[in-house]
Amino acid sequence: MENKNYIFVGSYIGKNNYEKLINEYFKSENGVSNSEYERVVYEGFKKKSKNVYFLCAPSCGVFPFNTNKMFTHFSSDEIEICNHCNIAGLTHVSKYFALKKKLSKLIRDYSLGKETIVIGCEIHLPYLKILKYSKQKYGFKTCLIVPDLPENYIGINNFIYRKIKEKNNRECYKIGNKFVDSYLFFTNKMLNHFQVENKPYLIKEGILENINENCFQKNERSCAFIGKTNKINGVELILQAAKKMPTFTFDFYGSGDMDEIIRNSNLDNVTHKGFANPNDIDFILKEYNILLCPRFAADYTAVSFPSKIIKYISHCKKVVTIKLPCYSEKFNNLFYLMEKEDSDSLVNSIIAAFKDNNKKMQEIVNKNLNDLLQDNYTTDFISILANL
Repeated sequence: MENKNYIFVGSYIGKNNYEKLINEYFKSENGVSNSEYERVVYEGFKKKSKNVYFLCAPSCGVFPFNTNKMFTHFSSDEIEICNHCNIAGLTHVSKYFALKKKLSKLIRDYSLGKETIVIGCEIHLPYLKILKYSKQKYGFKTCLIVPDLPENYIGINNFIYRKIKEKNNRECYKIGNKFVDSYLFFTNKMLNHFQVENKPYLIKEGILENINENCFQKNERSCAFIGKTNKINGVELILQAAKKMPTFTFDFYGSGDMDEIIRNSNLDNVTHKGFANPNDIDFILKEYNILLCPRFAADYTAVSFPSKIIKYISHCKKVVTIKLPCYSEKFNNLFYLMEKEDSDSLVNSIIAAFKDNNKKMQEIVNKNLNDLLQDNYTTDFISILANL
């Protein structure tokens, strides 16, 4: 693989920029789960090749809706940052031209030839346009990672935005089918949305950077939720369960439409910790015994895998969740599944997790999710790119 060059195009902003991103740019609900996923994949490739590059177009929100900054101002020694305009209506165009300029410079500086593969880390229009440009201008091969479908990204809820987004989504699929040579999907149902005939592809729900040996904390009745604190992610169910379980603690990490309700719940065993720096997540998870993901099952959950689950699993902790259509059979033994989408079922599953001291989580994770370990994941990914 040393004769090939790999250029990732995504939102991973570099470990040293998370604090600035969170404190200076995020005005409302935002997430960095895609960024963290991209980091682990990128670092997996770097372990196997010297010819790996990353072009980042920072994902900071749209001005003036969910960021106060009209332009991004980041720098990094680790990756190539493509600063751009965040103003509504201009951000996609600005991202594309910033990425295009940096890509051209990268090709000149490193004399990259046709043995180059450009990998779009998300089905995001500026990234897809770069894949199209790379293929048409330089004859590069292309790959698209699909963590979620574009119609599942809600964004700004107004009529004009929705119409523009529908148009952008159609263009995403058009480019994704015509100018992409290979794919990596998060769920099997995603295949129905793309023309994958005679094209190599993989299905992997996420990537495990490492597996941390499970250890019970002093407070075995501690529960945590990490992610977007929205109603559709089961936050209301957790609050209802907390009210019924005063001897258990429930901590929330993240931001969303339920933040004020969490903070005003008046429950002594509930704490809203706010947005967590991704660099701190591993330390945070070690403090809890039971991790929660009661996302409601819906049509979109067949093509949307909750990224927090992979991070939860990496710590071999007890995971309580609702059975989602995106969970394949290999996850059956890993979770404490709720029977219904109600607070009583959540309470029962938390109690079952608390009482179960016999489940050897590390052994189960290694046996069932071996293909998601970073080294194996990277090997499999590279294999579908080898003969493009």
